[in-house]
Amino acid sequence: MPSSDAQPHPLVGKLAPDLQLEATAPDQAGLVTVITARCLTEPAPAAALLIRPDGRVAWAAGPGTPDLAGMNTALRTWFSPPGRR
Repeated sequence: MPSSDAQPHPLVGKLAPDLQLEATAPDQAGLVTVITARCLTEPAPAAALLIRPDGRVAWAAGPGTPDLAGMNTALRTWFSPPGRR
């Protein structure tokens, strides 16, 4: 779900890859659990992932500066109660 005319990351809409991760910081933010981790599988398929409860990737960031507007759109789309999107 890119915020502009940019193409979405290739993982968006697919099942999240089975990655070996080492968690460094879990945090609960409302309906979303935030886990900061480093990928033990090289190379990592994305710089950051937003994974829906059904295991599909709702948003992914490539290398460099993440598309935070796209992440916010994905959060509102997949995790907001109906009527608040």
